[in-house]
Amino acid sequence: MSIKLFASDLDGTLLQNGAKFPPNEVYDLVLKLKEKGIIFVAASGRQYHSIRKVFGPVADEIAYVCENGSLVIYEGKILYDCPMDRDLTDEINNLVEQHSEYYAVPSSSRCSYVCDKYHDLATMMREGFNYYIEEVPNIASIDEPIIKFSIYRADGMTDTDELLLKERFGNRATVTPSGITWIDLMHPTVDKKVGLSHLADALGISMTDCMAVGDHYNDYGMLESVGHPVAVLNAQPGILELCKQKTDTVASLMSSLL
Repeated sequence: MSIKLFASDLDGTLLQNGAKFPPNEVYDLVLKLKEKGIIFVAASGRQYHSIRKVFGPVADEIAYVCENGSLVIYEGKILYDCPMDRDLTDEINNLVEQHSEYYAVPSSSRCSYVCDKYHDLATMMREGFNYYIEEVPNIASIDEPIIKFSIYRADGMTDTDELLLKERFGNRATVTPSGITWIDLMHPTVDKKVGLSHLADALGISMTDCMAVGDHYNDYGMLESVGHPVAVLNAQPGILELCKQKTDTVASLMSSLL
């Protein structure tokens, strides 16, 4: 088995049961895999700043597929990013403002934004996910290109929420659940598969030589596209069905490649 890229989702996959950091052994395994010629890829809906905090001592040794594939970074260089249409992000924000249960969290390649009247949400994201957040008077005032527009619902997104957003924006954006309380919207050509593909192309690696592990439906495209897809045991039913190989933890899967 020839593996050159090892891509892992974070929340629910590498980070289970609400953990903020992986087991310490993961840091050593990242370095050991790299010694064997296997680059670890953090593939997450999170922003770059947040992911770097998770990987602390080995943050400079891994590659990043951030914002559900909208931003790809390796060795400090942006290899790919894909901004959304500004008229579309304005329209998404208008819909959010019409639903009191929704909160808008758009992201640029530099940071994520929260309306300053929702300071508690900004604090939760900073403390819970190590996000770099800028609080703004209103979302419409943001002058940076938006690469992902996240919508947060504190009591959890429902199938009705997903259907609403897909019916309204599905022909102009990728609309994907991200955990229980989030739905992410990106440029219509973007998902984790696209981000990982751009990374692999930049490094001259075939997707057949990639292993990916995930748990949720925003991992589906990535898992479907690699030569070695793996689901964690707590994955969503469709992910378990897609992946013949299963693992209890990402650390044990990494160890099996050494």
